[in-house]
Amino acid sequence: YAFVEMVADYIRRGRITLDPSVNKDRVTYHDPCNQGRSAGFIEEPRYVLRQSVMDYVDLNPCGRNNWCCGGGGGALTMSEYRDRRLDVAKVKAEQIKASGAKVVATSCHNCIDQLNELQRHYKLGVKVVNTCELTADAIVLKRPVDLHDGEGYLRDTSKWNWEMAQAMAYSERLGDLGNEHRQVIEYVRKYYDANKDWPLPARIAKDLGSKRCDLFRREPQVLFKIAGLPNPGQKLTWDVKKLHECER
Repeated sequence: YAFVEMVADYIRRGRITLDPSVNKDRVTYHDPCNQGRSAGFIEEPRYVLRQSVMDYVDLNPCGRNNWCCGGGGGALTMSEYRDRRLDVAKVKAEQIKASGAKVVATSCHNCIDQLNELQRHYKLGVKVVNTCELTADAIVLKRPVDLHDGEGYLRDTSKWNWEMAQAMAYSERLGDLGNEHRQVIEYVRKYYDANKDWPLPARIAKDLGSKRCDLFRREPQVLFKIAGLPNPGQKLTWDVKKLHECER
């Protein structure tokens, strides 16, 4: 399962969106022997590149008839074959030059190394890249949705989860949420779901005890943010004396 096959599938199914305008230079593709002649990946890389760049041209010949880059069969790793390797690959260099491309893409690291050496040796003036680099540059990233309003409250309470609550607790410098914290959070969430209203501090103290209010610095706003409730739109305070009276 080659990269080009996977990405071609992702593009067709709409899993990724590409903006080819970011790759404006003319691009051509070198078919690696293993992927082209052996594995039969001929159309997939071309489909991916045509979706990823503005100006694509094929080499001539191409596909199964494409010239080998000259670095296969282990020749690239043997220094004693360097001169011969570069000499037999002159036809590949001429092929690239004739295409008028500024960028040569391929999907084989062995080919990339050989093509880079060819472009230096024959002064081709081209950039050699992996096909995936052009595709990655062209991917359109969707703008992340900001779940919180300007004051830190969730816009949609259904998006709330405990991981989010813990992250908010850290941002409010409350540390780790313990069992007692969780009991208070669950209480206010259930109350809000049932009444479509925020529980007043006195109600929380009466039902859970005034000491639970201390867990959230006696600030209802902090509790409501962590519990994923919407912005109450008013300044609430927890009067300690009144909370103790309510508790009685």
